[in-house]
Formats: sequence, C-alpha cells, structure tokens
Amino acid sequence: MMKKIADAPAIVGSIFHLAVSGKQVLPWPLSAVIDKVLFRRVKMATGGRLRLAVCGGESSTECGR
Repeated sequence: MMKKIADAPAIVGSIFHLAVSGKQVLPWPLSAVIDKVLFRRVKMATGGRLRLAVCGGESSTECGR
C-alpha cells in the first residue's frame, strides 16, 4: 500500500499523511469522515475488516545485517 502512495503524485502522498495525522487529533465526527472518504481504499485492500495493524522493529531488508 505504501508503494502505491509513493508512486502516486506528491499531492496524493501529502493528503494521505495529513489524513493519518489528522485522525489522531481530530474529534470523532471528522475522523469518521476521513475514514469514509480517504481510507476506504486502504480498508478494501486489506479485506475490509482490518481494525488494528502493528508495526515494529526495523524493516526486513535491514534485519540481515
């Protein structure tokens, strides 16, 4: 998913990153709108039922060093 965002025009990446940071600080009605409008495609790409994703450590390309 992040590769698609990186390959898209710069404005798409900017809007996505702004929406991610906005969801963390905006009140419920506005964050719900962000979910419906902007994160719909992300949700569908993950099967539609993703509620939580955990990412930790370094990337797999860095682990082999």
